[in-house]
Amino acid sequence: MAWISQNWWFVLLLVGLVYWMYRSGMGGGFGGGSHQHGGGHEGDVPQSVTKANVDPVSGETVDMTIAAATVYQGKTYYFASKENRDRFEAAPEQYAAKAHDEHEEEHSHRHGGCC
Repeated sequence: MAWISQNWWFVLLLVGLVYWMYRSGMGGGFGGGSHQHGGGHEGDVPQSVTKANVDPVSGETVDMTIAAATVYQGKTYYFASKENRDRFEAAPEQYAAKAHDEHEEEHSHRHGGCC
C-alpha cells in the first residue's frame, strides 16, 4: 500500500491509459469501446460495407443498426426494410441465387492473393 501512495501518478497514468484504450476501440478483449463483432443480433453486426451488408432484394447498402434479417439455407441475409425481407421470404431462391451470382462475380475479378 505504501508503494501506491508513493507512486500515485503512475497508477493514475495507468488507469488513464486503460480507459483511453477502452474508449478508442483498442480494448483487446475487455469491451473494446465501439468495436462490434458479427452475429445475428441487431447491434452485433459489423459496420463495414461487405456483400453481407447489401440488400439482396433492392441492391442498396443496408444500415446495420436497423437492418432486418433472415436465415436461408444456413446463410444470414440482411435487408434495408422489413418489406424487402418479406419479399425475400416469399421467393428466397430467386433473391439468394442473385446474391450468390453477384458474390461469385466479385470473386472472379480478384487478381493475385490466396482468396
